[in-house]
Amino acid sequence: MIILDMEIRNQDSPQDQQSSRTESPERIYFPYYEKAVLLYEQKKFEDAIQLLKKELPCWGKADLLGSCYAELMDFSQAEESYLEAIKLDPDQTGTLYNIAMLYYDFFQPYEAKKYYELYIRKEPNDIVGLFNYAVVLLDLDLQDEAYEVLKKAHAIDPRDVYVIINLAFVILHKKIRPRVALRLLKKAAEINPVDPNVLFSLAKVAWDVGEELTCFTTREMLQLIDPELCAELDERTGRQSWQG
Repeated sequence: MIILDMEIRNQDSPQDQQSSRTESPERIYFPYYEKAVLLYEQKKFEDAIQLLKKELPCWGKADLLGSCYAELMDFSQAEESYLEAIKLDPDQTGTLYNIAMLYYDFFQPYEAKKYYELYIRKEPNDIVGLFNYAVVLLDLDLQDEAYEVLKKAHAIDPRDVYVIINLAFVILHKKIRPRVALRLLKKAAEINPVDPNVLFSLAKVAWDVGEELTCFTTREMLQLIDPELCAELDERTGRQSWQG
């Protein structure tokens, strides 16, 4: 349904945004944890795992193990570690975020939805969390729910262009005044006029609602910035050969 086939936005989990793993209070009491964090940051995930296995049980150990296993694409071990972390400390929202991303990455959208819901209850104003939750809802074809989540995210941060893109396409797909979707994307282009995804989305929606001039001029800009994405636009609009 989403024109760009947008995926969730991968960024550090909330506890990493607020403070680095090495600043965790647990490092005072769990010496192997601190060293394992450094190995994780150096992308030495297997070495970090071996060190963490020496550590006493704690939330930080389990969560970091989950992140290491996730980086190594070991789903079962990552899932087990994150679930253990949640059991040890259910109030750590970062682990809810991490396991939701894990389930999404391994094509388990219903489980991803469950944990994003738990995360959003605790972090209701986190834009990336809301965005990712909406993407999962769209994957499950829950458009009405996704629409409400994206509206909330847009109200919190009206300048987040990726929220705007998905909100516009939901509006377009639901046939809620398609020109509202176009206006949203024109606003996104004002906010970030050189983002290829913004230009692609604006050109595609302009074409869909019959504003060929807007589509053409936006497509010309996209051709300069990202020829490959421009070719995809031509394919999706059925215009393999554009004439000025």
